[in-house]
Amino acid sequence: MKFVRRLALALACACPLLLAQLQEGEIRVKVSDPAGLPLPSSLFLVSQASRTERTYKSDDSGQFTFQHLPVGVYHLTVSHPGFAPYSTLVEIRSAVPKEIRAQLSLQFASTQVEVKDSATLIDPHRTGVAYSVGAEQMS
Repeated sequence: MKFVRRLALALACACPLLLAQLQEGEIRVKVSDPAGLPLPSSLFLVSQASRTERTYKSDDSGQFTFQHLPVGVYHLTVSHPGFAPYSTLVEIRSAVPKEIRAQLSLQFASTQVEVKDSATLIDPHRTGVAYSVGAEQMS
């Protein structure tokens, strides 16, 4: 009977220690536009250490909570079409939730100029001056 009591006491003391090693945390994200209005967005969370990758969409109020994340450092990227992406590092050390307020800024307009190599009016293999007579000069 004493053995059973000692075993039960040892297990009762060991369980909290085992649970302490399984620490998890959460990240609460709230996304808004430059005016502070909620902005539904795409969220991408990655951790190289725990090999965790999660992609989600926030709700209509621009909020989302990543739950049950192992302790470590995470890279969070928030994106929405027409806005510049928001990126930050988040470190989870305990079960206390980390709150991130991501305010996306408007994306700058960009212009592309495409230059193509086409036939030019200059002959690079012929040096000198070339004269041409057009139809207007012939009449």
